[in-house]
Amino acid sequence: MTTKLYEDTIAISDHYNEKADCAVRAVSIATSTAYEEVHKLFVKHGRRKRQRTPRAITKRVVRALGYKIVEERVVSRTVRTVERELMADRRYLIFVRGHVLPFAYGEIHDHVKGRAHRVRAVYWLKEK
Repeated sequence: MTTKLYEDTIAISDHYNEKADCAVRAVSIATSTAYEEVHKLFVKHGRRKRQRTPRAITKRVVRALGYKIVEERVVSRTVRTVERELMADRRYLIFVRGHVLPFAYGEIHDHVKGRAHRVRAVYWLKEK
């Protein structure tokens, strides 16, 4: 189950001939920043084309966009249940093994939405 925001990033990602760019998509959606701008920042901070992005690079890019990263403690263990626990007016990055997904505008915008993937970490993107 995906949203229009997520579908739009797929089209742009295809234009860049990208794969394994879930971090770029997630940061773009969670911060309401154009995919192209976020992609350039990821490259600048060391992301290799068509490769997975280390969490440290993702955090650096989020900080470069002017956000403070605050780790949220959640009771929920899966993507399916964590959405109910997050505050609708905040923006988050949700990390599962090998993937990151955005929570913005009160919902998750990713193909993993509603699945039982185990949540590894949740970060609130607090505007500075």
